[in-house]
Amino acid sequence: MPKSQDLDEQLEEGLEDTFPASDPVSTTYTSIPGSAGHPPPPHKPLRSESHGILERLENSIRAEPIRAVGIAALVGFVYGLVR
Repeated sequence: MPKSQDLDEQLEEGLEDTFPASDPVSTTYTSIPGSAGHPPPPHKPLRSESHGILERLENSIRAEPIRAVGIAALVGFVYGLVR
């Protein structure tokens, strides 16, 4: 089994071969253009977005209940065909 000192020497040698001084590692790399140093924009909570969607759906159903029942029947029929 190799000694710890031998492993350390092998590691140092490998690092010296891998990272030459003429090619330093970048410390400011970002995969998103133009976002260096800027925090991401705040996001809205999902609860408020889903609440708004549900509210619009409810209003549509209340405005045209016959149409909503027809759509639900059609979805149920198609589901029954593919099941």
